[in-house]
Amino acid sequence: STQVECFKEAALPLVEHVLQGFNATCFAYGQTGSGKTHSMFGPLAASDQQNENRGLVFRATEAIFDEKAQLAKDRRPGLTCKVSFCELYLDQIRDLAGGKYPGTSLELAEDVNGAVIVKDLTQVTVNTIQEVHGIVRAGLALRQTASTASNDVSSRSHTIFSITVSRNDDGGSSASLVGRLDLVDLAGSERLKKSESTGDRAREAMHIN
Repeated sequence: STQVECFKEAALPLVEHVLQGFNATCFAYGQTGSGKTHSMFGPLAASDQQNENRGLVFRATEAIFDEKAQLAKDRRPGLTCKVSFCELYLDQIRDLAGGKYPGTSLELAEDVNGAVIVKDLTQVTVNTIQEVHGIVRAGLALRQTASTASNDVSSRSHTIFSITVSRNDDGGSSASLVGRLDLVDLAGSERLKKSESTGDRAREAMHIN
């Protein structure tokens, strides 16, 4: 399948639900080297909207920004879009959008509404697709990867790129609709014998599997 076919089949319906105030999650799952990170992000150089290899993260954000532009054109109350980017590595939650190498593991907590959140996770308000590209590029540079016999650039952590959309349809001070899309790139499952992982790589594989 092409990247656009993958987006239309797997992610576009979820974007439409999020714009209606629901939460949705899209997982990329499979064995190591099967193309999960490519499906989610595409090559890092594919930042141009005309590049057909750009991944689900960028296409989903573009669809949300298209809706925001249409609302502005119709002179209707608009959307606010915030994103976060984190990884789960060896059972530690690490912030990839904080602009520096992840430090102490973040903790799960409950907000005032009882929803589970990652405490102190960076949330960035974005208005352009270029801002999203910058956050993704910087975050992927911090992500844990390693070379194995099965994959030269094997992801050793799960990543979650979240897009929270707030919509104000009545002109009030608070959002009337809030939806969130979580795009999850799971680290690939692997057989230790095939990947020839030892030491830290073997320990990572045990957490991944």
